[in-house]
Amino acid sequence: MLCMRAIIAITLIAVAVLLAGCVQTGPKCGSPYIEQKTGGCCLDANQNGICDKYERMTAGGEDAKTSSPPSTFTTTLP
Repeated sequence: MLCMRAIIAITLIAVAVLLAGCVQTGPKCGSPYIEQKTGGCCLDANQNGICDKYERMTAGGEDAKTSSPPSTFTTTLP
């Protein structure tokens, strides 16, 4: 009887430890917020996976990721 109680107790402890490992410990960010690599949440209004405060904006107000790159050279014809 004592042996059976010890087995049950050990089994319950093992199950509790396994379940504790499955619990998410980081922040839970609701849309339109995303989790930062450093922890915490930040706004991602355009849902491109980049925190809006880290996005560089172009002069036209479009995301640098989606706007076309400026021309880096020009050609002149003789």
